[in-house]
Amino acid sequence: MLNISLVLTVSIDYNVSIYLTGDKKMARTITFQPNQELGGFIEGLVEAGNFQNQSEVVRAGLRLLQEENAKSKLQELRNLIDEAEDSPTVKNWDKKEFLIRMRSKMNVSK
Repeated sequence: MLNISLVLTVSIDYNVSIYLTGDKKMARTITFQPNQELGGFIEGLVEAGNFQNQSEVVRAGLRLLQEENAKSKLQELRNLIDEAEDSPTVKNWDKKEFLIRMRSKMNVSK
C-alpha cells in the first residue's frame, strides 16, 4: 500500500503545486490553476477564517474526495453482499461436478 504525504504550496494567483511522496520513492509535483470561481471560493474560505491558508482548503477538499471514494466502495460492497444474500440457495451442489463444468467451459485440463 502506498502512503502519500502531501505538501501543498499555493501562490497568490492560485497556482497550486502538490508534491507527492510515498513508499515507492516516487515524487512528483502537480500544478493546477483554479478558475476564477474556485479561486474566489478558496479565498473566501480563508478570509472567513475557516482555514489559515489556501493549502488547507485544498487539503480539506482532497480529504473529502478520499472519504467519498471510500464510502462509494463500501456501498458497492454492501450492495454485493445484499445481492448474495438475496440469491437463491442451491440444493445438491457438488464441488467436483462444479469444477468439471467450469474446467470444461474454460477448456482447462486438470
